[in-house]
Amino acid sequence: MEKGKKYKLISFNGSIKPSKKCNSDENYWTLIGQDGMLVNFSHDLDFGNDNRVLVQFEQDLKKQGLICHNPVQNALWILKTDLVSNE
Repeated sequence: MEKGKKYKLISFNGSIKPSKKCNSDENYWTLIGQDGMLVNFSHDLDFGNDNRVLVQFEQDLKKQGLICHNPVQNALWILKTDLVSNE
């Protein structure tokens, strides 16, 4: 995986469907099939989990009603295994 490259979200947290108890503002599964750019690796920021990368999506997450707490707009920490390269 490389910074600046685009990846497609194929699952979220290892699954393709949310649990039945998922709040709509945390239903990140709606992003499956969407593209995003890898902007950082967790190990670069001492995040403590080498399995995740920071992906900035092309969509406005807040306009979609999703919570986004990261300093990079429209970016989420995604498991590497939830992504496939677009190239």
